[in-house]
Amino acid sequence: MPPPSIGDLDGDGTPELVGVTPDGVVTVLNPSNGEQLATYERDVPVWIHPTVIDLDDDGREEILVMYGDGRAVALSFNS
Repeated sequence: MPPPSIGDLDGDGTPELVGVTPDGVVTVLNPSNGEQLATYERDVPVWIHPTVIDLDDDGREEILVMYGDGRAVALSFNS
């Protein structure tokens, strides 16, 4: 399983934890209490761990995932 990533996905100054499963499920967790904040599912395996970066300079980081079919997907988290 790819290692998790961390990043401030909602712009509140506190990082969230982003994990993926080999079968393509991306999960966003609150690291302080383990609460599941969001889940994104796709029926394609994940190649590498997610990258968390602010792509559009809005102060909120997006999740970049590279899937086994060669597609890179950017996911936005809106709390």
